Amino acid sequence: MTSARCCRLLCEKLVLMADEQIAQEYLASVGSRLATDGCGPRWEDWSGAPVLVGRRADFRLRWMGTRLHLFTIAAAVPEITVATIDTFTAQVQRYAKANKGGLPAGMQTGVAVFPLLVSGRIDPAAMAWAVDRQRVQFACLARPVVADVTRRQVGFHRGRPAIGRLYASHLTDKGESYFDCPGWTLI
Repeated sequence: MTSARCCRLLCEKLVLMADEQIAQEYLASVGSRLATDGCGPRWEDWSGAPVLVGRRADFRLRWMGTRLHLFTIAAAVPEITVATIDTFTAQVQRYAKANKGGLPAGMQTGVAVFPLLVSGRIDPAAMAWAVDRQRVQFACLARPVVADVTRRQVGFHRGRPAIGRLYASHLTDKGESYFDCPGWTLI
């Protein structure tokens, strides 16, 4: 192996280690924000991978008397592609529906999720996918979040879609308070 190749491999390893450290610091910051907001964050093991889980439930008369269960589930991964964030979003939606408690989803009860993936290797299409729109299943809204540790940018949908419009400002406010950490930019 040439010395130039060894140097390049060492540099790549150092970058990956720095990215992992920044990802863990970002997740700790998100966890702190979740705790401050009463979400009771905790770490769970999902098939050998540590995942940060926080949840809260809010009731508003202006939401036609419904209770919204909001889950934020976050993990650091080596790389984020559209397929990665799409698959994680579906897993988070299933988890939230199964673990929300109370009345069945759709019966004066809704579920919203922020599936957050953090990485130093981001496919630009994955960031665009997260920012583009919320994902909807019956009685379950998802606003996927992609955090790029290299650029210190976080992307998630902050619009007012037709489905779930009643909850849009609540979800935007919560997302901004959870993911807008000092030194990071929301896109």
